[in-house]
Amino acid sequence: MYPVVFLAIIMAGGVFSGVNPMYKVGELRHHFEVSEAKFVLSGPASLAAVFEASEGLLDAGNIIVWGEGEAGASTGARHSLASLMAGPAGASVVDPVIFDDETLAKNTVAVLMSTSGTTGLPKMAARSHSSLVTENLALQEKSTKNYHVVRLLFTPFFHGFTAPLALVDALVSGHTTYIMPRFNLEACVEYVERYEVTEMAAPPPVLLAFWGMAEHERKALHLIRTVWSGGAPMSAAHQKKALGMFHKYSRIVQVYGMTEAGWITTFRYPELDETGSVGSLLPSYEAK
Repeated sequence: MYPVVFLAIIMAGGVFSGVNPMYKVGELRHHFEVSEAKFVLSGPASLAAVFEASEGLLDAGNIIVWGEGEAGASTGARHSLASLMAGPAGASVVDPVIFDDETLAKNTVAVLMSTSGTTGLPKMAARSHSSLVTENLALQEKSTKNYHVVRLLFTPFFHGFTAPLALVDALVSGHTTYIMPRFNLEACVEYVERYEVTEMAAPPPVLLAFWGMAEHERKALHLIRTVWSGGAPMSAAHQKKALGMFHKYSRIVQVYGMTEAGWITTFRYPELDETGSVGSLLPSYEAK
């Protein structure tokens, strides 16, 4: 439901801001403050921390429980995602906000993405509707792949690396996409085999973890044809070594991006790279 909620917020004219579900009370409160959040959708496991962190900032009625146990009164939330989707009796469908004017699309914030906080507490990077559309148009593959695309995503959806693949491209391109709520090495390999996965997004530490497994334990990875890797640097030597774990015609393509702009460079199918490069600029992007 994450992509559905993301798109619904934007279609309603709201601004989406994803939060790390592992955040503690102090981190949540900081996020709520700097994003100036008005509503929070939370899983039951995080609700207690959300209520504490939002005290004095948010109306308790604007906290919505999402996931298992939605209907249970014990959660303390007045509303659930299911009740929001059902809507009040007799209510009419609300028309989506349309951003068909270029100036409006460039000047209207669609998402507030939390930076990594490497220079102090995390900050909010504002991205416009135009920015999201530009990024996702640029990521659409122009060449037909010679394999069936089935993706497994386990990196966080609130992060700029995974967000375009998970929240927009899977739906626009119609690619079957499986989701792991939390990464687990053995389960990941099991799912690759069970669902015949051919693509994944995996930062370098995950590739290193795969390499640390016994070869017979990671045998299913031979199904993988494309791996996008970003979030940390990877040398040509490490990239070449990692390639040996996947299909004999596999590609590991590095991605360079930033919270403020999303994906900026990568390699497009069927481009190959053995130099450790982060690729070339995506269409419509400029850099200096």
